[in-house]
Amino acid sequence: MPLSYIFISGLRVIGLLLVLVTLAACGKHEPVAEKSPSEPMAPAPAEPSQPMPEPILSPPQPASSKPEPIILQPHVIANYPATPLPQTKANEPNEQLEFYHVVVSGSKHLQLPGNKGLLNVWIGNEAFKPAPVSTMNIAESDIIAAGAYALVEANAPDFEVSPVTSKCLLLHPSGVDVKFYLTAKNAGDFIVSATVNLFNTENCSGPAIPKTANTLSVNVVVNKALIDEQRKQGFIDIFWAKATEFWAALLVLLFGVILFLVRKHLKKWFGYDQSDS
Repeated sequence: MPLSYIFISGLRVIGLLLVLVTLAACGKHEPVAEKSPSEPMAPAPAEPSQPMPEPILSPPQPASSKPEPIILQPHVIANYPATPLPQTKANEPNEQLEFYHVVVSGSKHLQLPGNKGLLNVWIGNEAFKPAPVSTMNIAESDIIAAGAYALVEANAPDFEVSPVTSKCLLLHPSGVDVKFYLTAKNAGDFIVSATVNLFNTENCSGPAIPKTANTLSVNVVVNKALIDEQRKQGFIDIFWAKATEFWAALLVLLFGVILFLVRKHLKKWFGYDQSDS
């Protein structure tokens, strides 16, 4: 049997087997039924509806007797422009006075010799004037407020005054004061006062407007006890000074006499020979 015949027969057998396998595989799948467009779709089962919760109502509050606060909105405040505050310089008085009240106080009694006395000058609003002191004489007066700055001078020609004049002062309603110290020259009753020079410049330059305050009396008495004590102390100092000079001169004299008396012994002790001189 020729080989070609065998080969063709094998191919036929293989093709037949392939056809059978294909038919067997197609027979296992069932046809899928297509849905008709006219058939209505079954509605989905509705879920059981839940009852709506009832709102919880709060019990009514009793009416309050207090009024509710009114809250202003920022845009409401912004509609009203702020009123600018008046600007004042730091070195200007807060209140303009028509008159200045001047209080001059000085020591009632001074002793010669003794401690220095005090002369105080206060300037300001009368409502703020200082309380009186029992050891001081007081004289008060009013001067026209013709300037905001002042230089104060003490009028006490019978005394040595320190300082002679004050520095430039800014006058204020609450009051400013200047202190002067008095040293008595002689015993007696003397009149003292003060001159207030008013200015309108900060450094007290330019023309001044002088105003003189009322005068007051200062009594200066001689301190005899202190004078006697000073004289006694001066006599003691002079006595000890002279006594020291006397005893110093006496010691020098005695030392010279002693040297004169022992000169011969000194020559022997030091081997001094007069022939060699």
